[in-house]
Amino acid sequence: MASLFNLSRNKKHPLKVLIIEDNEDDALLLIRQLQQNGYAVQHRRVDTVQELETTLQQSWDLVLADYSMPALSGMEALAKVRALDRDVPFIFVSGTIGEERAVEAIRKGAQDYVLKDKINRLPIVVRRELQDAQAREKSRDAEQQLNYLARYDSLTGLPNRFTLADYLKEQIEAYAPGKNIILFLHIHLERFKSLQQSLGQQERTNFLQQVSNRLQQFTRDQGMITRLSKDEFALVHTGFTMQDPLENIVRGLAAALAKPYVITDMPIYCSPRIGAAIYPGGAFDAADVQRKAHVAAHCLQNDSGQNVLFYDASMSIQLEAHDALQRNLREALGKKELNLLFQPQVSMISGDIAALEAIPVWHSPTEGIVEAEVFLPLAEESGFIFLLGEWILRQACQQIKLWEYADLSPLPIAVNIAARQFHEDNLAGLLQQMLHEYDISPACLRIEITDSAIMRNSNKASHVLREVKKIGHSRGDGKSR
Repeated sequence: MASLFNLSRNKKHPLKVLIIEDNEDDALLLIRQLQQNGYAVQHRRVDTVQELETTLQQSWDLVLADYSMPALSGMEALAKVRALDRDVPFIFVSGTIGEERAVEAIRKGAQDYVLKDKINRLPIVVRRELQDAQAREKSRDAEQQLNYLARYDSLTGLPNRFTLADYLKEQIEAYAPGKNIILFLHIHLERFKSLQQSLGQQERTNFLQQVSNRLQQFTRDQGMITRLSKDEFALVHTGFTMQDPLENIVRGLAAALAKPYVITDMPIYCSPRIGAAIYPGGAFDAADVQRKAHVAAHCLQNDSGQNVLFYDASMSIQLEAHDALQRNLREALGKKELNLLFQPQVSMISGDIAALEAIPVWHSPTEGIVEAEVFLPLAEESGFIFLLGEWILRQACQQIKLWEYADLSPLPIAVNIAARQFHEDNLAGLLQQMLHEYDISPACLRIEITDSAIMRNSNKASHVLREVKKIGHSRGDGKSR
């Protein structure tokens, strides 16, 4: 039954009172008590089981009931009301109810009781119980909201990872040979983090809802879509068989997700990276299916030629080696396994050496010499690039200063700035700090930035470039610029 109380108190929304009473005069006395205390009352009196059951099909704000009646007992009435709604205030108004019966009635779900010879107490009790009912409703609404937030994404309304885990477990437990397979997709949206910086909150919400709509068009009520994190979704599809061209089907989804999203009349592009796993197909349980799809998506990171990859066993070995190398890289800096080499940059016009490019090299005790092109992407992926990038800058500045001490005319040193490092707010501050700490001219240090780093967020890139440019013109140390 719908909520039985409406707490608006005006002529437009009167207090709806159900009176379970066999005496018409006693019922009118109750109404007068409420009216005299400011309530506009709409009521109905019943005194049989059939009338009560019919009347309970409507919603009521308050139930007042006699305890002893010829055709219907008050306790029976209480049981029928509580079977349909647990919140509507139920108050016994009786001349025969004793203390022992009253305690039993409250234990069974009544809120309070009022003796008929003390009827002036009724408005006080009613007001208190209506307020308590309102508090219960608010508490229940808050609990429902918390439960919703615990199970669903507040931005898109999609189920979250906890709901996904339960659903996938249920689907796998219900699987039987000969049934459709369970296709699980881990979907990562490339460039979404940079899009967040250029879009407002409403535009981001609009974008995510468009992504959600395209995923729902793919599942067509044959699975579940989940938002895992800011830029990751998961999709379960239960409508395919092993005879279906699964890879082509998933590539079709990737193509649909890669089409432009129109936000405030402007096209926005965000390419997907999709890792796929199926059950049964070597996966043991729900967690294993999710892990394998995630591994497949991860293995796509270094392969720009693909955006869909189905899991196979070799990927786990590859990922374990990748993770081990990433862990060892973090320790390499403290163990002084990293060195900086300087590669000449030659002018194509004059043939002269125009600058020296700083290139880090890792002398790993287990892997041997690891080139920068191998470990720099690992560092950027893990966030270690910030510490590593600062170390490279510091080493370059130290070398410039050493050449100055040796009375050599140092060539400018070019330092490559990674995309993640470039978009950090403190890059200009870090450069200023290094130049001041080592007392070197900005002309001795060149910062090289890739086109892709600039295009990731052109507005932010323009701001950073302006700040860096200011450094070359603002130092009043008398050195060459």
